[in-house]
Amino acid sequence: MDYDRIINFTYNWVSLKKVLWFLIFFWLSIPIIFVVPWALEKQFFDESVSWIVYILYAIIYVGIIVGFISLTCACLGHKKLKYQKPTRSRFFDTILLVFLELWYIFVWNIHKSHRFTQLLLIIGTPLLYFYYLFNPTIIILGALIIFMLLYLAAVIHNSVRLFFTVTIFYNKGLSKNEAIKECWELTHNKFVVTFFSILLVVGVVFVMFAVITIVLEAIAYIILISRFNPGVAYDLAQTIAVLFALGPATISYYFGVIEIYSQMEKERDSSSRIKRILARKVLLPKTQLKKVAKKTKKKVSKKPVKKNKVVKKKANKKNKKK
Repeated sequence: MDYDRIINFTYNWVSLKKVLWFLIFFWLSIPIIFVVPWALEKQFFDESVSWIVYILYAIIYVGIIVGFISLTCACLGHKKLKYQKPTRSRFFDTILLVFLELWYIFVWNIHKSHRFTQLLLIIGTPLLYFYYLFNPTIIILGALIIFMLLYLAAVIHNSVRLFFTVTIFYNKGLSKNEAIKECWELTHNKFVVTFFSILLVVGVVFVMFAVITIVLEAIAYIILISRFNPGVAYDLAQTIAVLFALGPATISYYFGVIEIYSQMEKERDSSSRIKRILARKVLLPKTQLKKVAKKTKKKVSKKPVKKNKVVKKKANKKNKKK
């Protein structure tokens, strides 16, 4: 895995003009997502108009999901990878794919040998918790902690193994189940590499997010301090900085993830080509080797016979002349 390239590609979107439209949409829609529920809770809207607010809120929420799907396709296109255009049917399939992916992560392990263990952890954890409420002993508490840690490890393992499911779904145009199986095969024996690559992207994005937040927070605080008291100015500046920094951080995260996926796909293609070459040349069946050996022997045995015939013809011509 080329980690330097992952870091560089995480910041590679800055020069793209198309990303500006996503940033504008993100900066306009994300505040609405957080403000509207708070306003509904405080009853700022009249009851006669509240249904319109709910409809608009749902439309904006769907628009954000479409925006993230479009961002995934844009990242694939920027990496010169194939991608399926987001249609209405594919949008609903994406939502079903996410729920199906969560099912395989939290409940039903794809690996059959691990499936029973994960189901046992799911059933045993709440039973141990309720048993501990009535009989709080150290043994039960220890067993509960072990069950919780094992279940958390299983969830992390499944999450990493199925991390690129949506990306594969739009890259290769597979069905929902095929995309999940393809992702599971892509990350086979690559859990550690994939896990640390994702951590690297998250770390790089967090550094960029922190720097942008600090700079924007300082600028916003200087502007707002003249109109509000220091406490209110600081809270407003922090909120504005975080909302503005979330947009670039989200784009950087998507670009980094697509770079990891691209490298893993190239590595798998190269390894499969090497295996094919070895299968053709080194692992050639014995029957074919015998056929090739017989053909070479026949060719070698025929050559001296032809030479003898030519020598005899020349000798006969000389005798006739004499």
